[in-house]
Amino acid sequence: IDVYSTSQLVCETQATKKPRAVIINTPVPSHGGGRAIATHLLGKECFHIGSKVVKEGTWGGNAGNAFDTGRVDRFTKVKIYHGDVIYGLEITFVVGGKTQRPMVIGEKKRTSKEITLNEDEHFTSIKGYFKAIEGYDISITQLTLTTDKGRKVSAGIETGNSFSLALEKGGHIVSFFGLVGQPIVAVDAIGVHCSLADP
Repeated sequence: IDVYSTSQLVCETQATKKPRAVIINTPVPSHGGGRAIATHLLGKECFHIGSKVVKEGTWGGNAGNAFDTGRVDRFTKVKIYHGDVIYGLEITFVVGGKTQRPMVIGEKKRTSKEITLNEDEHFTSIKGYFKAIEGYDISITQLTLTTDKGRKVSAGIETGNSFSLALEKGGHIVSFFGLVGQPIVAVDAIGVHCSLADP
């Protein structure tokens, strides 16, 4: 996405780089109270909530059990379990100043990659691939998370349809949500909430 102002948000598709949706001061009800700006187009969602938070995604399939970290103060560690697909995530984060027990999403496997974040470090970009695989539903096959310090964790196979989201300076990811497939346990879809930079 590109954020041009606090009242206008443009979401782009990775394939065409053309605007998927332009949102300009269109109030709709918000679950959290206050103001929300929203649109639905091409089967995706893009929310600009109270000029501070963006919901983007999900990318991937549309079946499975839901997961959601909820909004966090900061992430401290992410481990990605991978093979032909992204089988699972293990996410550690801080809420209310306290480090929470790691959230295990999907299934742990022998092969994994991980990143431990510094106290002043945040995720500012997510990208990856998803596709339908025999024996699976549509699943995430590759995932890369990059921080504002230029460090990243990247795992999986770059095959299928790509997706990408990069935030402007000052913005960062504050939650992960998505779907875990059954009976084959794998991350089938992923999305994020992002805190936007102050104007």
